[in-house]
Amino acid sequence: MDGPALIEQYGYAALIVATFVEGEVALILASYAARCGYLSLPWVMVFAALGVLISDWTCFLLGRCCSRLLFARFPGLPQRVAGTLARIESNPNTCIIAFQFVPAASTITPIAIGVSRVSVWRFLVLDLIGVAAWTSIMASLGYLGGAALGILITDRYQRWALPLVAVLALVAWWAYRRRE
Repeated sequence: MDGPALIEQYGYAALIVATFVEGEVALILASYAARCGYLSLPWVMVFAALGVLISDWTCFLLGRCCSRLLFARFPGLPQRVAGTLARIESNPNTCIIAFQFVPAASTITPIAIGVSRVSVWRFLVLDLIGVAAWTSIMASLGYLGGAALGILITDRYQRWALPLVAVLALVAWWAYRRRE
């Protein structure tokens, strides 16, 4: 089975899992795959938003229900949450909507929101707004970037471009995480 067939068969499920872990790279690659005709852009946006929402709500509920266990298990976490919590309490609406756009904030911020006094309904509404905005912008960047890349890459090499870009993105992500 070649790369495009794998993308067509497993692309949406892989996108949910990938956006749960690392959203930006996954959504941009999936949007590029949509630009190449392997996936549908509206469905890419839906499944990416679903993966991000599952991630946000998992972290939020961990903060809301299991913060003591988390803080005992990860001794550095309370200090990281405290800094984020101060920003949330000063301007909760902006923080909840905008944290999607801050690299490396997708885990700590929902945990801190779960620890805070923000209601579940408020988080739901504001998180939906933030995820919709983030998904729209990142998907557009991937789709438009794919259009620009399509100008540079002929049809003959395009079937190898997406797997190559995916491997390079994974290597860059791994190197970034290792450096942290």
